[in-house]
Amino acid sequence: MANSVSNNNTVPVEYNRIINEKSIITINYALYNKGVIDTFHYFVDSLFKEEWSFPDYDASAKLKRSGNMNVEMIGRQILVELPTDIAFKKSTFLGDLNANGQVLLKFVSEISIDTFWVMRLKTKLVSNEWIKKPKLSIGFANLPIETISNMVFNKVKPMIEEGIDQGIESNFNLRNSIMDVTRRMSTPYKLHELYGGWMYMVPDTAFMAGVKNKQGITTGQISIQTKTVVSSSKPDTKLFPKLPIMIWKEKLRDTSRLALQMDFTYGFLDTLVGQDAVGQTFEEGGKKITINRVRFGPLGQDLSITVNTSGSFNGDIIMTGRPVFDKVTRILSVPNANVSIRTGNVLHQAAAWLLKGKIKDQLQKSLEIPLNDKLKLAQQNIDQFIDQYYNPYNMTVTAKMADVDLKDLSPRAEKITSTIYTDIYIHALFKDLSFFRD
Repeated sequence: MANSVSNNNTVPVEYNRIINEKSIITINYALYNKGVIDTFHYFVDSLFKEEWSFPDYDASAKLKRSGNMNVEMIGRQILVELPTDIAFKKSTFLGDLNANGQVLLKFVSEISIDTFWVMRLKTKLVSNEWIKKPKLSIGFANLPIETISNMVFNKVKPMIEEGIDQGIESNFNLRNSIMDVTRRMSTPYKLHELYGGWMYMVPDTAFMAGVKNKQGITTGQISIQTKTVVSSSKPDTKLFPKLPIMIWKEKLRDTSRLALQMDFTYGFLDTLVGQDAVGQTFEEGGKKITINRVRFGPLGQDLSITVNTSGSFNGDIIMTGRPVFDKVTRILSVPNANVSIRTGNVLHQAAAWLLKGKIKDQLQKSLEIPLNDKLKLAQQNIDQFIDQYYNPYNMTVTAKMADVDLKDLSPRAEKITSTIYTDIYIHALFKDLSFFRD
């Protein structure tokens, strides 16, 4: 009887492996600028409630946002345009005289992120362009509008600059966000019961590229380089992992490259192949054999497949060779296998009719290991993980696996060990700033 997969397809207790090739996890992110703009609007509207007095001129001025701010993030800069109404009032013995104008205030914020993921901004007012100049010149009530305007701008300038810096820094707690991502990557993930064991990642370096802006959406990339560790028992991860160091890059590859451990115990292969192969009958030239049982195992560096048959041949057909993975069909097989036979305890060279021809080809094809469904399961696991992880946040994340390749296929005492390489495109759309807040 074939052993059950869940009971036999486990990683030995002493097993612990670090994948030599590091994985690169790249997140292509998009952020609605509206979340940033709303934060600025709240701050500016609160600041502009104050009226500014100039006793030397018996005058006052008041500012008011006259429209939506324009915010663009380009490279390592944030460009802010603030359309502002400015109202002047001068007291005279005839009553208050008023003048109104409109000015466009332009700010530039320089973004810096240190190796500890602390983000700092340095904002400067770079220009104030009059859209409509106010005028107030009534004989004795001539008012130096430009002088007072400059005094107003000089008063509000440091407050707006500081407010933009604090608004971005308080709403983009990048350090906490990276700590959360690092913690989740370093948390052991129990592999599907087909494989057994636990897997986790150890990030060591992160890369960021400058951002781009298009139609109200800011886009950018962040890549995290990690080591992948697979262990038979749940690792002790009480200590918080170190944050990866941060390095700026001009350009990053938009696709993640994963190098993951994938092992196949022989009991699992027995069941996977046997469920379709057992009971099959092959005929050619008056010869007929039926498969009764399939057993996988190692033979030096080769994979050995022992097929017990009845019919024209009663005994074991043993096929040996190097396992090969076909990326197109996603099938693991042993092409050009050497064939020998065993009756009782005696091993013979294969009879001529087993060594070649239709029966051998059919037998070899029936022993192919289809991994397509297993790789579809991997995509489902990715989708489920994403749904659970990002559900609390107002964001949409997609991750799509591309071509998969299995390399370093090595038959060992209890299983075939391999490394699976796959490209994954990950995209995250942030609809607000909830993911980046404390």
